[in-house]
Amino acid sequence: MNNVYEGWELSYFDKANKFRNYQFDLFKKYISGKSAEIGPGTGENIKYYHSSVSSLYLFETSKKLFEEIKKKIKNYSNIYINDCDIKDSKEKFDTIIYLDVLEHIEDDENEIFHAFHKLNVNGYLIINVPAFNILFSNFDKDVGHFRRYNKKDLLKIISKFDMRIVQLKYFDSTILVAAFNIFATLTVGVVEKTKDIAILKSLGFTRKRISRIFSLQGLLLGFIGTLSGTGLGLGLCITLENFP
Repeated sequence: MNNVYEGWELSYFDKANKFRNYQFDLFKKYISGKSAEIGPGTGENIKYYHSSVSSLYLFETSKKLFEEIKKKIKNYSNIYINDCDIKDSKEKFDTIIYLDVLEHIEDDENEIFHAFHKLNVNGYLIINVPAFNILFSNFDKDVGHFRRYNKKDLLKIISKFDMRIVQLKYFDSTILVAAFNIFATLTVGVVEKTKDIAILKSLGFTRKRISRIFSLQGLLLGFIGTLSGTGLGLGLCITLENFP
């Protein structure tokens, strides 16, 4: 157990209960029987699927996180934690889960190779990863990511093994469109309003009246932006869903 990753960012994600519920609704039906989660972090995800499995094996190589999880699961009789990689396990599983983990592993293809050989016949391999390498940022570097993925990246790896894809999709892509709309509106708005305020003041408008004008304008822009952003977001999701 020599992994020094401490997962400083995990506490923020652990608070996103609505997002996690939404996320697990996408693939919870594939989690059953004897299951394994690779890199479970703080162990917070266990509560979302523990009731679906007969036994659960956790593989966590970070010493800090291993000790943290060990305390959390002490009252569970069917959860077992290991401080090794899955390749070193003698067990085989009905489901193996990688939730935001594969991007932390430099040789991801080798990792999938070992996971594939630890699956029972008709077992499921569930992989959730951050999308679009074009969005790779300093945050990714700070939390130890080697890459982001698109569908083509995963297909390239999976095609090397005898696995049938049950589901492969992007989700939560509307955030990208919403962020762009908010950024664009705020940036343009700040530049334009400085000139407009000066003109209105020269025409005798009071500060209170000017504030009311821009408040109404902001509400109108926000309403239009929400409608257009939602439409664009849905369109992008449909496009991405059908784009390899």
